[in-house]
Amino acid sequence: MSANKYKIAEPVKSIVEWRLSRFKQDRTRLRRMKTDMVPSGTAKYNQESGRSSSASRSTENVAMKIINDPAVLQLESSVKAIEKVLDAADPLDVRMISLVYWEKKCTVTGAGIRVGFSKSMAYARINEILAAIAVEMGLSDGVEMSKTGKK
Repeated sequence: MSANKYKIAEPVKSIVEWRLSRFKQDRTRLRRMKTDMVPSGTAKYNQESGRSSSASRSTENVAMKIINDPAVLQLESSVKAIEKVLDAADPLDVRMISLVYWEKKCTVTGAGIRVGFSKSMAYARINEILAAIAVEMGLSDGVEMSKTGKK
């Protein structure tokens, strides 16, 4: 593995690291946003006839609201990209991510040492995950990664 194989542009890396550090809060916020958009299961009755309100297409309306809300779309895209990469990642890599970005207990070097990696191996593995997330988020197409090493 080339040391520079997973080099990504610094602005992209910063965005990915910020999103990764907020991943757990974003996932919770996304669930809450979707839950808040879903109406009560209790039927609504109008005062005049006692029947349920006319033209009630709440399920369709909620679905349209969820798929068209920019905040929901952005959060969902970010959360799904991170979940996809982490689901496929090695458990040791996920542990390093947890220590560095979620628990904020260690630097990359410290997290690497805790899981049994050298400093260079820890950085290489973290950068590989960050690059994969960048590609999944659509922030990078992987071209700049392949310029410095095999893709």
